[in-house]
Amino acid sequence: MNGKRIAAVSAALSLGGALLSGTASAAPDTAPTGNHCVINADIASRTCFTTVPEAQDFIARSRADSAAGTTTARTAAAAGNYTAAVLWDYYGSPESNWITSDYQCTYYGTGNIPWAFNDKASYVDVSPGCYLKLWQHTNQAGSVEGFPTGGWNVTRINNQASSWEIYP
Repeated sequence: MNGKRIAAVSAALSLGGALLSGTASAAPDTAPTGNHCVINADIASRTCFTTVPEAQDFIARSRADSAAGTTTARTAAAAGNYTAAVLWDYYGSPESNWITSDYQCTYYGTGNIPWAFNDKASYVDVSPGCYLKLWQHTNQAGSVEGFPTGGWNVTRINNQASSWEIYP
């Protein structure tokens, strides 16, 4: 009996040490659900939907709430007032990630692509006045591919992007 307790305590201490040292990986990001996510780059929030029209409606309603100074359930995870870029996956089931901000690409922003969309970007739409870089690895590391305003196929790191950077 004591041998089992010692083994369990030893395993728990090993796992705890791995978590504290950063050698254990975190569980995958499972919330929220849906294939079309809106990311607010200003506050690092993400809200996902099952269809593109739902994501677009969320963005429009968040902007209307902001303009009216209205506080709603959407306000806590609201979309920014400006869509800087949209990352698309056209292979398999269509998916999208909408990067929004209140600053219209007048400042520098970065972020990691959500786990469920990692390594899936195959096409990007970049809004006027913005420049988007996609990085192969998280935290803007590895190979990089840049995109000016317009719609572009991701070529160099197609289906490999894990982080983004956006600026004027």
